[in-house]
Amino acid sequence: MKRLDRTQSLPAMMLDARTAEDLMTSNPVSIRASATLWEAVTFLTDRGFSAAPVIDEAGRPLGVISRTDLLLRLHEEQSAGRSFGAAEHNERHGNPTAPGEDAGIGETSEMSLRDLMTKGVFCVAPGTPAPQVVARMLGLRVHRLFVVDEQGVLIGLISAVDVLQKLRLSMPTETSVPTTAASAHTPWNWSSARRIFRAYSKR
Repeated sequence: MKRLDRTQSLPAMMLDARTAEDLMTSNPVSIRASATLWEAVTFLTDRGFSAAPVIDEAGRPLGVISRTDLLLRLHEEQSAGRSFGAAEHNERHGNPTAPGEDAGIGETSEMSLRDLMTKGVFCVAPGTPAPQVVARMLGLRVHRLFVVDEQGVLIGLISAVDVLQKLRLSMPTETSVPTTAASAHTPWNWSSARRIFRAYSKR
């Protein structure tokens, strides 16, 4: 019995975007590279973010700080036998700090994000064609790209979710309309959509 490919019965999908600018989230919330570890913890926790771009004084992206980065640092400190951040935590909550409770950790707690962040920066220009953006994400196996202007300043962020939100079902029509450069719709397929979803779900 011949096996039927399920994808043959699925409608085509279209990427409803021309360029990176159509895909991106504009003016993403970011944090300065000069911020300390505890400032980053407060920043991510208060906003409910899992990660955020790290920028320099000129607004250029330098990397990404994530909860994973912070947890790894906390784990390293605990493995070294230090009660990491007790003084800062107690001060924030109005609790007394026992003598020697925070011995030897001030230097680490004041470490800037330049020493803690993931330094890989993958950027595209706002005019980059949408298919190239997706191909770059898949090729690099990343689930976010920075969008920068001509001066390299961060102006947007494209995540796997942003791409998925732009997918539309292609409804068949009686009249075939040729694809032109002015069309906002880029042909897509279920295989590419599944790859993007898997990349995002593994983050």
